[in-house]
Amino acid sequence: MKKRSKESGQAVLEYMILLSITLAIVVGFAKNMTGIFDKAAPKIGGNFERQLRAGAAPAGLWKE
Repeated sequence: MKKRSKESGQAVLEYMILLSITLAIVVGFAKNMTGIFDKAAPKIGGNFERQLRAGAAPAGLWKE
């Protein structure tokens, strides 16, 4: 029976390790995606502005 109580602590430790690894992956992914969006936003905005100036954007785009 004493061996069983030691194993329950091991399970909690394993879950904590898995949680920390998962959290590290999610944070790394979020930072990477933020960088991608930061680089893409000016390109998308510039392209959209060119379309608006040229009249190529949809007519009802700015309806409120």
